[in-house]
Amino acid sequence: QGDNVSKQKYVYNMQLINKTVANSSVSNLKTAIYVQTGGWQEQSGSITATVPTKGQLELVYSTALAYGFDSILAFSYYQASEMTNPTALVNTDGSHHQNYAYVQKIIADLKGYDKILRKFTCDATTYNNTNDYMNSATTESYNNFINNSILNGISASSSKLIFTRLSNGNEKAVYICNMNDTSASGNVTYSFDSSVKAIVVFTNGTRTFYDLTSSKSVTLNLGAGQGAFIIASV
Repeated sequence: QGDNVSKQKYVYNMQLINKTVANSSVSNLKTAIYVQTGGWQEQSGSITATVPTKGQLELVYSTALAYGFDSILAFSYYQASEMTNPTALVNTDGSHHQNYAYVQKIIADLKGYDKILRKFTCDATTYNNTNDYMNSATTESYNNFINNSILNGISASSSKLIFTRLSNGNEKAVYICNMNDTSASGNVTYSFDSSVKAIVVFTNGTRTFYDLTSSKSVTLNLGAGQGAFIIASV
């Protein structure tokens, strides 16, 4: 819903699931999340749950990827019966809620790098605002995360970012999501380790190559709730 307490609980639950899977003795354990894509309606006809904004939808999809979830499902996709104020993505008459287009765009963007991302393992997560989301049982300290990643540091106009360190054999990557506000975008300047010669960045449905031989920093604009998947070439 956007308030800080709800975000803390949500982030902690995501951390806990990720940590449980990582430490499980069960091989090939799969995870899935239902994304709230609409409100729901009581018999009185009133909408009793907030209909998420585009930024809130982006945020949930991005964080699910950051924590390595295997499946992302929409709730609810189809309106089961006629309602005065339908909020499911698809109504009984086949018409679409406005969030249908938002979810369609988000999924199309994710398909641009989903298969690549799924080859990587989530090694650690952290935040640049420890007062809000840090939990020592499930996250790594920011400084330790930076020291063991392809990054040297971050400068961001968005004060709350979630970082995920990823690996696929010798390949190293990071996934960074804008959690500052689900209605605000922000610039993020990434400084990379001297060993990083180039990066490939997937964000907002685009794939961009950056040559870092002359400069080790790149500035990206992350929209509300958006994530950036960055793979290093060393």
